[in-house]
This record gives sequence, C-alpha cells and structure tokens, in this order.
Amino acid sequence: MRRSTGRSKATALGDTVTWTEFAQDHRPGWDYFGFGPFVFDRLQYERAIAWMVAEFGNALIWRR
Repeated sequence: MRRSTGRSKATALGDTVTWTEFAQDHRPGWDYFGFGPFVFDRLQYERAIAWMVAEFGNALIWRR
C-alpha cells in the first residue's frame, strides 16, 4: 500500500493558524497555485490536534 505524503506550511499567528505552500511528494510537478491559504481559529485548531493525539496517538506517526 502506497501512502501519499502531502505537505503544507502551518503558521500560527495571534488567534489563527494558516496553511500555505501545499505540495505532494509523489506528484512534484503538480502546481498548487491558488489552493488555499486555509485559515483556522487557533483555539479550535489546537483542540482538534489535541483530540487527534488523544484518540489516535502513535498511529498518526508515519515513518518512511
């Protein structure tokens, strides 16, 4: 089973977290211009991350 490795830059500033600079390792030629940015409320974002870690723990870590 092949797993896709999507990447983006997450920037926390003030009350928001913004995702930019999207890329896919298995599709280096694809252009993601115009995709995003996606802006999230920081408190809501941090709560969602904490829930994922509590729910899934080490299953979230993928090693090549």
